[in-house]
Amino acid sequence: MTMHLLPPMNRAIAFVFPAIIVVIAALTFPVFIKAGLGWWPVFILGLPGILAVVICMEFRATSIGFDANGVHYQAVGYKVYAPWKGVVLQPNRGKPVLLVTKGERQFFPWLGVMYKILSVLMPYRARYASYLTATIPLHFFLSTGNDAVMRDLRASAPPGFA
Repeated sequence: MTMHLLPPMNRAIAFVFPAIIVVIAALTFPVFIKAGLGWWPVFILGLPGILAVVICMEFRATSIGFDANGVHYQAVGYKVYAPWKGVVLQPNRGKPVLLVTKGERQFFPWLGVMYKILSVLMPYRARYASYLTATIPLHFFLSTGNDAVMRDLRASAPPGFA
């Protein structure tokens, strides 16, 4: 099974998250230094900066793969495995999306903790997040209509799927 990464242009989007933190730091450091609080931006932006780097690395590792048994998908903070019987190919605004109706989702530790907290504090948002993790935007992986991802999908899926 081949795991397909996002096209290079889509992977480049990952650098937006750390870049935002760097821009905010560059704009705020002079203000805090003039006020004699030079270390404050480090404390304020440290944790968001670390999270931005983690998101960047995981976004660049987003991948999808197909085999005779089903679909394997890795995104930021989680992995999904779904058998072919639990996957539906549907258009979303004209773009192909795989909807997982039956499958196994596995959170990475950092997102699993955040999801559990969200489930307790805002259950309606947790349900929405659960729906989003069951939606695989196949169009993110496509550079043309008949590229390697779609050829792999057609070769691995049961007859009549795609």
